[in-house]
Amino acid sequence: MEAKRHSDDEDEDGLELTQAELAQDELDRKEAIGLLLQHMSPEQMDRYETYRTSGLAKSAIKRLVGVVCQQTVSPNVIVVVRGFAKIFVGEIVELALKIQRDAGASGPLAPDHIREAYRQWNYAADQPGSDRKKLFVR
Repeated sequence: MEAKRHSDDEDEDGLELTQAELAQDELDRKEAIGLLLQHMSPEQMDRYETYRTSGLAKSAIKRLVGVVCQQTVSPNVIVVVRGFAKIFVGEIVELALKIQRDAGASGPLAPDHIREAYRQWNYAADQPGSDRKKLFVR
């Protein structure tokens, strides 16, 4: 029985070491981000701040996922779906801006640019051998 207790202590120590490594990794990541932020131009900093503060409403995503899944989902699932949705919206906006530039237009994006971006994104995902994978499809 004493040997078993000793084994459990080793497992706990291993876990503490892992937590210490995770804490160090988090500190290293924060330090690297701080270094990047110091070297950003004002325009880059403004875009970064907009990116960090933007997001989709948690209540709307929770409702949508609940309707699609026909059950309540955990908060972790909501966080993941919000992350995917934020990336998806970013990709569509980037593509819409490219379409706008190619058309020689300027100013705010028009609904036509966004619709065309979505159409092109969908088309690229449907092509065999495409490196862009469809979200949520096996």
